[in-house]
Amino acid sequence: KDGNKVIFKLTGTLKYTTSGHFDSFLDSFFASAGDIEKIVIDLTEADFLDSTNLGFLAKIAEFMLDRNGSKTTIHSISDDVNRTLESVGFDEIFNLEKTRPEPDGESCIIDPSGFEKKDRTLMMLDAHKCLMKINDKNEKTFGDVVSLMEQSLKCQNPAQ
Repeated sequence: KDGNKVIFKLTGTLKYTTSGHFDSFLDSFFASAGDIEKIVIDLTEADFLDSTNLGFLAKIAEFMLDRNGSKTTIHSISDDVNRTLESVGFDEIFNLEKTRPEPDGESCIIDPSGFEKKDRTLMMLDAHKCLMKINDKNEKTFGDVVSLMEQSLKCQNPAQ
């Protein structure tokens, strides 16, 4: 964090199997964001993002757009990652920069053990719903996935 700006640096292979704590962290972050006016996401050391993690990023974009109408900036230097971001319409809701961000403020590693791990199906459902909101193409692409997850949850909890 640097003043009213926050930078998230995500590294490595980002898959749903290891992301339950990140989703809970985001919920906590949004609830206590205070004076945050700008978020930057540094993906310069990310190799791969699955659709669930793309959904988490879409959730961040939605939060900032709702909060103050500003677009979140994503920095990525990987052609593969950039193609993935563009294929789901992130160029519509983010400022995509194919550069490294300028070093800014102090950094710290977030300890995942401080955050509850969400139910995997609920986490994935929420992330994919965020992706679907971006555009009609994503609604078609992820609509069946969301329907299947909703049906799975109904089977697990028939009282709902």
